[in-house]
Amino acid sequence: MNRFACLFIVLAALLSMLSGCHRNVSEKLATIDRMCEEDIDSAVAMLHALGNPDDFSARDRAVYALMVSRVGSRGKWPVNDSIIAIAADYNWSDEEAAYRLESNMCYAELCSKLGSRDEFVDGMLRALEAERVALEMNDNEALGRIYLAMSIFYNNIGKDDDALKYSEQSIKHSKLAGIDAYRLFRQKAMLIVNMHRDAEAVAFYDSLKTIYAVDSAIMVNLIFGELRSLVNIDFNRAQAEIDRLKSIDERLDKDLFQPFIKSF
Repeated sequence: MNRFACLFIVLAALLSMLSGCHRNVSEKLATIDRMCEEDIDSAVAMLHALGNPDDFSARDRAVYALMVSRVGSRGKWPVNDSIIAIAADYNWSDEEAAYRLESNMCYAELCSKLGSRDEFVDGMLRALEAERVALEMNDNEALGRIYLAMSIFYNNIGKDDDALKYSEQSIKHSKLAGIDAYRLFRQKAMLIVNMHRDAEAVAFYDSLKTIYAVDSAIMVNLIFGELRSLVNIDFNRAQAEIDRLKSIDERLDKDLFQPFIKSF
């Protein structure tokens, strides 16, 4: 009897320790959740200090994945498909709205990155559910991300008009959230070029260059899109734009752009 009593006590102690560990991780994750809004760098440091997520409970692993995805969306953590899948696959039906929003948004963004028609239906369903919750919460940052994913979905299946509509929505809500919309501007610019609205594309790119002229790395990304339209409507200016870019950054060799020009 004493042997069984000792075994019971040992098992109870182990369960108590495990419960305490899980509770401790959950409490730290809740703190990180708050810190993501207040001090993103501190949130990242706390995530690094949490330990191996494989040792967490299923829910804590999912919350951890959401936190990684959240800081990753701000360029503070490299996010891969597997971590997003952990966040997306957990059953959040009984959790608070913020977690349901983020998990659906993560899944939609993952599908948009995969770039396949096969993911269109699943991704759009998750994006629409995320949109519903984000509208209820008046979360403009989330809506900016959701509408970008929708824009990419429609672009992937060749519906450029719908893609452009959601691209403009993503820019609108990101601006309302006070977020730099450069990545979203590029999506819109690319769509206009693809739709062969060349004069409009050039005007839009010119407006972006006014905003981002101080950053030569951004200029490189911008000019490739603009050149596609400039070659069609003003070849001489396309050549001049290459020279202007070279003057911003001498490491860029004009000859590198010639095959690009000749391909149109």
